[in-house]
Amino acid sequence: MKKRTIIAWVIIVGLCIAIVSYLAPKNILPKSTKRLPELSAVLQMDEGDVNSVLPGYYRDQLIEGWGEPDATAPNEDRWYLGDACLVVSTNNKGLVVVCGVFSK
Repeated sequence: MKKRTIIAWVIIVGLCIAIVSYLAPKNILPKSTKRLPELSAVLQMDEGDVNSVLPGYYRDQLIEGWGEPDATAPNEDRWYLGDACLVVSTNNKGLVVVCGVFSK
């Protein structure tokens, strides 16, 4: 009887983990820095593409991949490359929420 109870609990826990991982929003787990595109590639994207790629990364991940921003304000960082400027807005936890690409 004890063996059946243990097997039943293992199955229940496994199903719960599977359901949560399937239903959980994608932004609960941070994106991998390995998949972060180069800054030069981001600055050539349309703003819509940038906003589909960067949200979900953390500010620290962007700094790790691209270096320190050229300008910083509370919840906002700016990277410049040539005539282009990438503005990244983060929430209070440092998670990227919205971005913009501008010309100088």
